[in-house]
Amino acid sequence: MKITDVKIEVVRRTLPDTGLDSDLGRFFGDVEQGVLRILTDEGIEGNCFVGDFRGGGHGQFGPILNVLKPEIVGRDAYERERLWNRLPILSGRRGLSMNAWAPVDVALWDIAGKAAGVPVYKLLGTNRNETEVYATYPPRHESPEGYFEEAQQIFDAGFRAYKIHPGVLATSDVFEMMAGVRDIAGDDRELMLDPNNGYDFRKALNVGSAADELGFYWFEDPIPAHEYDNIAELSRRLITPLCMSDKPENQFQTGYHYIRLNASRIIRGT
Repeated sequence: MKITDVKIEVVRRTLPDTGLDSDLGRFFGDVEQGVLRILTDEGIEGNCFVGDFRGGGHGQFGPILNVLKPEIVGRDAYERERLWNRLPILSGRRGLSMNAWAPVDVALWDIAGKAAGVPVYKLLGTNRNETEVYATYPPRHESPEGYFEEAQQIFDAGFRAYKIHPGVLATSDVFEMMAGVRDIAGDDRELMLDPNNGYDFRKALNVGSAADELGFYWFEDPIPAHEYDNIAELSRRLITPLCMSDKPENQFQTGYHYIRLNASRIIRGT
């Protein structure tokens, strides 16, 4: 099965201005994302989104169409490993980023799954067909009360787990928010906390200790993702499992260090 063409359908949308600054910055205005289409001579098409919901994917459109498209058009759609082996050369000489390569890899797996007539997760291997889901929102509140309302809304909708993005709340407000949300959740719903790598070690330790007392399910990305030794030390001191990290561009590399140092009990794949 040969690849015949690579296209990107651009989707434009407008993010509303909430008026709030968060630990991730302030995102509003027009955003362009893409739907990647890899076409084959057998009529099977592989798809993947390009870009995230905040920053869009405009920076990846050019590398995909100008660097990767010439690499894969005319080649076998199953040659994923060959393309992986080409990645260091394309990255070094032509500045290709993992953010541009990743959608292409996903779309090629999509082709393989469609050709086999099974979901991609079955091609990769699995031992279950269902999993729990959680609800979350980007940081959007400046006080604990906003999170109380958000938690109630989520649980009223039937979700049994809530991941909290505390944004730029002061430490004392984070403590109040965590305790209040736990009261709303009760003991039979799961809570997670994700500061988006926005804390230093001391604040992460203090907030993580509160997560221990309140029975949080995980503590995600408390400090910068490349502070491997500090992450390992934080994990050693806390009961709540650390969950690291969806922020680095090359998660294979950072995941290797988390495993090597026994630094994180949960490793994000996306």
